[in-house]
Amino acid sequence: MNDPFYQMQVFERVYLYNKEANNIPEALMGLEKFKNLKDSLFNVEKSISINELEQNIINQRTRKDK
Repeated sequence: MNDPFYQMQVFERVYLYNKEANNIPEALMGLEKFKNLKDSLFNVEKSISINELEQNIINQRTRKDK
């Protein structure tokens, strides 16, 4: 599956399972991949929010100028 939210959940579970099983190398791999996806998704969400705010400001200025 190519859904990053789904992949993030899978890697979180990989981390938790391997941590519980005391399989430290696999737990670390799962944690690193989980954190990387989480950070990437956060950055995407913030970029979308910033773009929406910028567009709102442009639209407001355009309306004001008319």
